[in-house]
Amino acid sequence: RDRIGRLRHRRRIELAVGLRVSLLHYGPMENPIRVVARFSAKPDRIEDVKRVLTDFVAPTRGEEGCIAYDLLQNAADPTDLTFVEEWTSEAALEK
Repeated sequence: RDRIGRLRHRRRIELAVGLRVSLLHYGPMENPIRVVARFSAKPDRIEDVKRVLTDFVAPTRGEEGCIAYDLLQNAADPTDLTFVEEWTSEAALEK
């Protein structure tokens, strides 16, 4: 999916499973590009949110230019989920 498509899809997830996007941060505008996207799930929807977000991992890792795409969960606050992405270039991220 292109970057806008991924953001739109994240918005649909937000609406569907009670997810609140708390931070979307792009790394330095040089190669490689790093993105950190933090999500805050409602406490009663943590497993639903994890399941939906986990579905992004394998397909995104297979996209051209994807170096890393990981979903992390905060051990101290399980409602805090974070995607850490790394792309070969801005052009790869935008595809």
